[in-house]
Amino acid sequence: DESRYAMSRGAHKNLKRAERARIMVTKIP
Repeated sequence: DESRYAMSRGAHKNLKRAERARIMVTKIP
């Protein structure tokens, strides 16, 4: 259960990072 919680946390962190990266890419042009 703990590992599953850590996995979901990591996925959330990755999603947030991807969203920020997408925003930055959209701002570049």
